Amino acid sequence: AASQVFKARMIDQAKIPASALRFIKYLPHHDMLGLLGVAKAALDPLYFGGDGTTRESFELSTPVVTWPTWGLGSRWTAAMYALMGLLKPTDDYGVEGLVPVARNAEEYVAWAVRLAGDIDGCRKKLS
Repeated sequence: AASQVFKARMIDQAKIPASALRFIKYLPHHDMLGLLGVAKAALDPLYFGGDGTTRESFELSTPVVTWPTWGLGSRWTAAMYALMGLLKPTDDYGVEGLVPVARNAEEYVAWAVRLAGDIDGCRKKLS
């Protein structure tokens, strides 16, 4: 199905080991919060946005990788980073910065990999 196609793309194109990928079906809310609490990072769904899930991730000190695009929903997470004072509208964000806000697909993947491996202690700096 679609998840298998996506998983194949993550392995082939992003070079993420299959053992590092987990696709999880629906979870009750309390189980989802438990999962977010131990996750190294959460991915903002492209073109849709996390909104409530992003807020819950932040409450659990889990950074959210986002890529603001043309749609309103895709910009909520970046707006939340700005409201927390971590991102200014004039910032030249991207992989060079501290906040996981990507400008393109390559940066979105780079941020996910950076946070999953906790490269340079980035997650601790964000929490």
